[in-house]
Amino acid sequence: GLLKQAIRIRSKFKIKANQAKVYEYLGVVYLLCDRFKAAEQSFQESIKMFREVQSPLDLARIDIFRSLVFLGCNDFAKAGQLLSGIGSLTANTFEDGLYNYANAIYQIETNLTDCKTTLVNAERIFRRLPSLFWLAKVHKLKAKFYELVGNYEKSILSLQASYHLFTRLR
Repeated sequence: GLLKQAIRIRSKFKIKANQAKVYEYLGVVYLLCDRFKAAEQSFQESIKMFREVQSPLDLARIDIFRSLVFLGCNDFAKAGQLLSGIGSLTANTFEDGLYNYANAIYQIETNLTDCKTTLVNAERIFRRLPSLFWLAKVHKLKAKFYELVGNYEKSILSLQASYHLFTRLR
């Protein structure tokens, strides 16, 4: 649709950074639709172009999104590899929040020990930015975390918070 048309138009202007962004957006759309193979392909195209323009922050963000792809496919080894390879991020940025969100998913599936701290960090960052969509996703993940640790009241409250945020986005 529109994103593929944007790629065609931007490729005519030979502006790699803009074209890479469109591939990133397309990858995120596929990721959110659980079309993981298509998401990974779009992210790979984006990586090629971001490498050409030497954009380390964009490359880090793409790797975080890719970790979400692998987490969606239950490939925790690849997701863990990508997450551990992310360098230092500027505190309280979108990338930092996204990293904490992805890391929390990874921790829920592999080791709950530090998960609550990671979730709180992601929530704090997305609340400050603000990024309501990702904040709602964090609350949904918190509901899963609280259910796993047996705190059903907090789980329900987190689900309600997630629902209210998602409905505000309409």
